[in-house]
Amino acid sequence: FSDAAVRCCTSSRPTDEAPVRMAHGVGQCGVGLILQDAANSSYNGYNVSVASLSMGGPGEASHQIQAGDALVKIDGRDVVGKRTGELADWLLGPVGSAVSLQMKRGPAWKGGEGKVYTVDLNRRWAAAGLKDLPSAK
Repeated sequence: FSDAAVRCCTSSRPTDEAPVRMAHGVGQCGVGLILQDAANSSYNGYNVSVASLSMGGPGEASHQIQAGDALVKIDGRDVVGKRTGELADWLLGPVGSAVSLQMKRGPAWKGGEGKVYTVDLNRRWAAAGLKDLPSAK
């Protein structure tokens, strides 16, 4: 994973010694999804999928999103052809603000792969750490 992808998509609370200073705004947080660009961008035009979930984050707490699910829309805006770095402004926001994600089930959902679903999340800080972080390639 690129350092930029992890930085812009995680929602782990910063330490007191390291205030949040992201390129996209001070004090913004996400929904606890670690996103990755698809190796094959022709995968139905959806270039961004979930690589992992931040423990305790809104994504994990939803019990709906799993690694491998593809991101389809953010607050009704189509993400076809977008890359992770282009989505930070749509995913990050103030603590407690709402965001609606339309997702497409990945291969972890036996019998449900390809099903499109919507999950509404509130942005917040997550516990430090990652769940199911795939090994670096």
